Order: sequence, then C-alpha cells, then structure tokens
Amino acid sequence: MTVDRPKRWLIPIVLGIGLIVPTGAWAEEQEAPVEMSAYEVMAHSVKFRNWKKLSSPNFTVYTDARSRRVRGLVREMEMMHLAAQVILGRRPLHHEPVRVILPNSWSDWRKLRSRGEVQWQVAVSSLSSFSPTCLVEYNWNEDGAKIMWASLGKIEMDLLGLNTSFAFSRGIGSFFETVRPVSGGLRIGIPNRRMTAVIDYGFYDWSRFFTFNGLSPEFTRDGNAVHRIDGQAAVFVHYWMMQDESRRIDRLFDWNARLLAGAEPTSDLFCKVFEMDFFIWQEEAFNYVRQKGFPAIDYAIAPGALDFVVTELDVKTAEMRELFTLAQILNQKVEASEEALDTLLKRGLATSDLMPMLVGACLEWERYEAAESLLGEMINEGDEAAKTHAEYARLAFRRIVEMPTPSSRLSEEEYHELASRFVSALAREPIRSGVNARWAWVVALREDLSASDLDELRRVCRRMDGNGDTDDPLAALAFASWRMGDTNTAERLHRLLEESPYTDKGVHAFLEEFRKVRDQG
Repeated sequence: MTVDRPKRWLIPIVLGIGLIVPTGAWAEEQEAPVEMSAYEVMAHSVKFRNWKKLSSPNFTVYTDARSRRVRGLVREMEMMHLAAQVILGRRPLHHEPVRVILPNSWSDWRKLRSRGEVQWQVAVSSLSSFSPTCLVEYNWNEDGAKIMWASLGKIEMDLLGLNTSFAFSRGIGSFFETVRPVSGGLRIGIPNRRMTAVIDYGFYDWSRFFTFNGLSPEFTRDGNAVHRIDGQAAVFVHYWMMQDESRRIDRLFDWNARLLAGAEPTSDLFCKVFEMDFFIWQEEAFNYVRQKGFPAIDYAIAPGALDFVVTELDVKTAEMRELFTLAQILNQKVEASEEALDTLLKRGLATSDLMPMLVGACLEWERYEAAESLLGEMINEGDEAAKTHAEYARLAFRRIVEMPTPSSRLSEEEYHELASRFVSALAREPIRSGVNARWAWVVALREDLSASDLDELRRVCRRMDGNGDTDDPLAALAFASWRMGDTNTAERLHRLLEESPYTDKGVHAFLEEFRKVRDQG
C-alpha cells in the first residue's frame, strides 16, 4: 500500500486562511495579498493537469481520464436518463445539465479527497440539490461505474420532480446501480450484491427501517449497519420495480408519498398499499434474495434519441481550483467549509459556469440573503434556467411569507414582487411542485382577493393533479374560498385534506389554525 505523504505548505495558513504574497513581476500588478481559504490553499498545491469538460444535452463531465472512455460513459448517462423516464412514467422537469466530477485513478483530485459527513469512506457524493453534482471518489477505472450509476439514479428523481423518502432514495440508487450497457440500449435489474446483506445480517424491523434517515446513527456509523440498511432498501425497491403487474410503480409512489406526509409505517398501512403485511412481505423478500435467477429488463434506445454531439473543452486550472473548493464546501459540514464560503462570497467567482454551485453552497449553509442576491445577478445577466427562477421565487417567499397562517396577508406591493418572480418561474417550468404550492399561497394571501384569484387557484390545482403534490394548492383554495364567502367549498376541501393520507404536517397545522378561526366566526 502506498500512502501520499502530506506536502509541506509554502503558503502560511493562519486560522484556516492563507495569504499568497506576490513576488517579482506579478507583484507589480497586485495591490494586496490574495486571501485564500484552507481549501483553496489545498487546491493550489496541485496542478490539475489534463482536465477537460465533456458536455451532452443533460450532463457535463469534468475529468482527467481518457476522452474515449468518458465519451462512452456520457452516452450511457444519456441512455439512463431516457430509461428512467420510461421506467417511472414521468417526463423530466426543465433542468440544466447534471455536473459529474470524474477523476482518474492517478488524478491530482484524488490526493485531496474528502470524507463527507459519515464515518465510512465515501465512494460517490451527491452535492447540492439546487445544482445537482455527482462527485466520484473511488477507482471507477478498476471497479466499474456502478456506484456512479446509483448516485445518478437518485439525481434522476430530482430531475423528474419526485421527492423521495430515505428508504426509497437508497433503494432507487441500488436499482440504477445495476445499469449495464448492451447492444442498442441498457440492461437494468440484474442482481445487486447489496441485497445479500439481508442474508448475512438479517432484516431490521420494517416499521423501524422506514423511519431511518441520512442522520440516523445506524447509517452514519462505520460498520455492518449501513450495509444492512442499503441491502434492505435494495430488496424493497428492486422487488417492486421488477414485478410484472401494472400497479407496481403506483404502489411504490403511494407508499413513498405516505412516508413523506409523515404517516407511521405500520404493517396494516403497508398491507393497504401492497396487499401483504410485514410478516408475509419479509418472507417474500427473503425468498426473492435467495433465488438463483433475477429478472432483468433490456431497454432499447432509439438511435435518433442519441443523435447529439459530445463536445470537449480543456478546463483552465483556475476553474478546477474553484470547482474543487466548492465541492469541499458542499461535501463537508465543518468550520473550514464555512470559512471557504465566506472567502468566495467576498472575492467572487472567476468561473461563471460554477455560479449555480456557489448558490447551492449558500443554500446548504443557510446563507439565504447571499443566495438570493447571487440569483438576482444571474437573472439580470440573462440566466434562463428554470431552477434559477424557481429558487429566486422561493427565497422571496421565504423572506416575505415564510409560513402561511390564517392571519397572514400580503400587501399589494408584496404580492406584485412575489407574483413577478413566480410567474417567471412557472413560464419556464409549469409543473414544479414547490413553485405551484407557494404560488397558490401567494394568491390566497393577497390582501385584495378577487374572483379572478380563485380562478387562478383552480388552474393551479388542475395543473398539479397527477403531476405533483396538491395538498398546498387545495388548502390555499379552501382558505381563499372562505375569504370570498364560499363556506361550502371551504368546508368540503377542508374535510378532504384532513382525511387524505397524503396531506403533510405543515398543511395539517394550517388546517388546525384555520378551523379555529372559522369556529370563532
């Protein structure tokens, strides 16, 4: 085993901040030393040689590997993107290309790799839900791309506008981990070795398993527990994805939606969705893993669907250093990351293509004011990305409304500020759930509510029917109807939402307060 010995820094570091002191001819052009974070000091310790950027319609891959090998992977990424739409029966939302960072086994990047927020060694990290980025940190040249496919499979859920519970997310990653290229397409669904963990370590009680999240000690600690969790999630999703029955995907989405709404994962509820209780399901799952053969499906990709050019550009060292710094800020919730973010915000980015990552870093560190300011700059400079406009609207909603209550009202000035942002976001992507939910509340809370506003709320509800969450739009319509004197509609929608298993806790809290207001007359 070879171990990279730490380099001796030639740049002084004080409290995590370094100063580059200019010398020679360069010094004559500089007015003051350049303040750098510890991450930037690390990035300046390597040359980032031979890095290039390969781009397709839905992916941008940064790599220092051989172009021929990566070009094949980029085309397979595009095929998986198409297959995911067929498998899950949804079209993707308008989105910018997913960023993939793919260092070679001998890459400078690998000398600086991070651990993330868990005790076990991270192979692949998904960075930023705002600007999806897949950072591959294992030796994919030798071990294959399967773990990368798992991460991209989870990212696909976001591109398709699907919110996922922890168990569903881990399981869907394992399902797409089985992607293999075949002639004319992809094969998905071959046995995943993760599933054998349930034979080696057994099953967690299912009612407990479905309550795990990314911060659960069982998941974050190094040891067999994480393999057990991933194995159980892999079995759950793989089994139902591969069943030969028309409702298999609907069952999975139904269960996922109930968990997201805060339902208690009981055996009776599981039986209601899947028509078998936990005891019968575990026997079925155990037998499924022990069987010798697994079904797999080949997805043929029409040649015309891959009629695109993969472009290739060399990447400047400055861009690679900023990319590395942002990746560390997003991947490590430690003080050094916050210091690095402060430094970047103070100095600004030299690479405009990485601005979405900087916004994502601000959001991860709850720097909402900075994120809103950056988004405004991006829009003023002509950024047309749907997610840019959606997030710009969300942050204004957070600043002005935050949490709707029956006593909330928006002045006409506040309403028009929010309306301009939400209309812009909806024009670029009309069925993003979060945008429609918040827009519905903007309309319902308007001080000078009118009949045309009720018409708009009905349009929002119809638009989201079958395309995403409807609990917020329906609650907003109920509240607005009551404000306009239509108490019958308000009561009908109120009861519907109270009885629905898909109404989340936030809407339930609003409905409780709304009921008190109505009872008081």
